[in-house]
Amino acid sequence: MKNASAEEKREEVERLQQDKKFKDPAWIEWQANRQRVTSGKFYGIFCFSMNKNNILLWSHYANSHKGFCVGFNPKTLFHELLKNRVGGGYVDYRNDHPTILPTESFEIQAQIELYTKSACWAYEEEYRMTKNGPGSTVKVDKTCINEVSLGCNISKNHKDDLLKFLREELQEIKKFQAYPVKRKFEIGFERIK
Repeated sequence: MKNASAEEKREEVERLQQDKKFKDPAWIEWQANRQRVTSGKFYGIFCFSMNKNNILLWSHYANSHKGFCVGFNPKTLFHELLKNRVGGGYVDYRNDHPTILPTESFEIQAQIELYTKSACWAYEEEYRMTKNGPGSTVKVDKTCINEVSLGCNISKNHKDDLLKFLREELQEIKKFQAYPVKRKFEIGFERIK
C-alpha cells in the first residue's frame, strides 16, 4: 500500500470500512489497548532536548531545578546508540491527534505513536532515540557525556555527592552550576572547577 496511488488507497479504505470488525467498538478498544501495551513492552525511549537553558524543562524534568542535566556529545552518543540498533528522530508537534490507519504497518503505526506530541510541548525541542524488542535497555558509555549542569535549587548534599562522583569517575567533563539571571526569566551557567 506504500506506493499505491491515491485512488488505490481510497479503494482500500472503502473496502476496509465494509469489514464488520472496524465497526465493532470492542474490537477497536482491544486494538487500541494492544497497541499501548505492545509499545510499552517493546520500546525503550531515550528523550533529549536541544536546549538546556529552558526554565520549564528544569521545572518538569529536574525536580523543580533540584536535579541535574547531562549533556552528551551527539556524534559519540549517536554512534554508540546506532551500534545497538537504536533509531531516532525529532518529535512531531501537532495541534490534532495524528491519524493512525489500520492499513499501515505496525512499524509505521508505532513510529507515529512514539514521535508525536501535542503542540503545547514544542518548547521541549525534543529528539527521541528508540529501541524496539525485548531487552530494549541500552548501556551508554561514559565517553558520550561531555558536561553536567547542576540545577539552581540542588541541595548542598546532592551537589557535594554529585561533584565527588564526577571528579572521581568523569574528570574530563565540564561541570556547571545553574543560577537565575537577575531581573530576567533566564538561567545562566557558571563553570565549576
